Amino acid sequence: MIAPAMPRTRHTLALRLQCRKEWVEGQGTLAEVARRHTVPPATLIAWYRRENWADARNRWFEKQLSDNEETMQPSVRTANPTNSADATHARKIARLETQLESLDNTLELAKTADEWHKLSTARQRLFEQWRILSGIPLPGSRRPGREKPKLVTHCFEPLD
Repeated sequence: MIAPAMPRTRHTLALRLQCRKEWVEGQGTLAEVARRHTVPPATLIAWYRRENWADARNRWFEKQLSDNEETMQPSVRTANPTNSADATHARKIARLETQLESLDNTLELAKTADEWHKLSTARQRLFEQWRILSGIPLPGSRRPGREKPKLVTHCFEPLD
């Protein structure tokens, strides 16, 4: 004889997110979190596997470590404050450097290949703008200058 099926319990999204948050932040093992919220351990393990809680915990740990370290600010080139055109130019370069830094950080957190492709394409376009504003030429775009004749001066000692 087959045992009667138990009715499925639908858990709220808020409960699932709370369990995930507690486990990710290290507030107990999966079994302890399941017991605390009266959720069957098998259900919690299924959520853990389906939603990849391990990656979320690794990201949380990295964030905790990076919050403890001093944040690195992109270098800002200072321009001559007397020339407003140079100051504007330097501000544009600094703004592009900040955006490039932000895109680098976002690229590290990209979850799908499509998201990574879009972010890397945006970074490539911003980098090209930065390269042009910084005056960095493409490889091979400059030819070596003509060699100027060297002025050779000889010192002759007078003959006695």
